[in-house]
Amino acid sequence: AFWLGDPMAIPLHQMQNGALLVFAFFMISDPMTIPDHRAGRAVFALATAAIGFILQYEFQVRAGVFYALPIVCMSTPVLDMLFKHQRYQWGKI
Repeated sequence: AFWLGDPMAIPLHQMQNGALLVFAFFMISDPMTIPDHRAGRAVFALATAAIGFILQYEFQVRAGVFYALPIVCMSTPVLDMLFKHQRYQWGKI
């Protein structure tokens, strides 16, 4: 918004999208689809954000962040090999 000279209401409105909130709080934080190590998760999140940004603002793909997640999910095994850590296991209730 600053770069284009738009009012801040535009990005704030885009961030209030229900699909984005579901994406952010449920899909990207799922412990079985993200890398095990904290550094791997940081790389995963930054890559998802960067690819989503590029798809949305360079290629004008409206749901770019939703396409970015499956693209980056394919790199999870590679990130797990680079950053070794114990695999997450669901506990019993």
